[in-house]
Amino acid sequence: MANLLANGMAWLNDQLAEHVAVTMRFHRKGQSCEVQVIPRTPATPPISPGGAPLNPSIYERDLDVRLADLVSVLGTTMPSSFDYFTEEINGRKVVYKITQPIGGGPRFDWVNGDRGPEARIRIHTKQTGASTGEGDLMLGKQAVAGNGTLT
Repeated sequence: MANLLANGMAWLNDQLAEHVAVTMRFHRKGQSCEVQVIPRTPATPPISPGGAPLNPSIYERDLDVRLADLVSVLGTTMPSSFDYFTEEINGRKVVYKITQPIGGGPRFDWVNGDRGPEARIRIHTKQTGASTGEGDLMLGKQAVAGNGTLT
């Protein structure tokens, strides 16, 4: 029975990756790579201890990605809070920083029991901004909000 369930989960992940995935760029320091991710919205709303968010369009977003697709940038390490994803939406570059979920917990979880080359992980991110022009999206170089480069 375990093989049947594992095979079914592998088939489902393949179908999701083929029909639901979107293209994003994964960034670490000066390196980046293009990856196919399955975006997921967390089941819990983005409510913090301070109450509802001031801007509900800025939200947490979980991204399922094959670990093998990130290996050219990550090497043998795992995603950290200094890494981020960018997605092109209607001419805007939306930035998603890797972070812990508001409710606490790790920055990423294993999607299934597979830890091999085809393993998928769910990375927890939060939208940190959207760039409408050309600019440096390195998180360490993003200035305080209101500098005109991020909206």
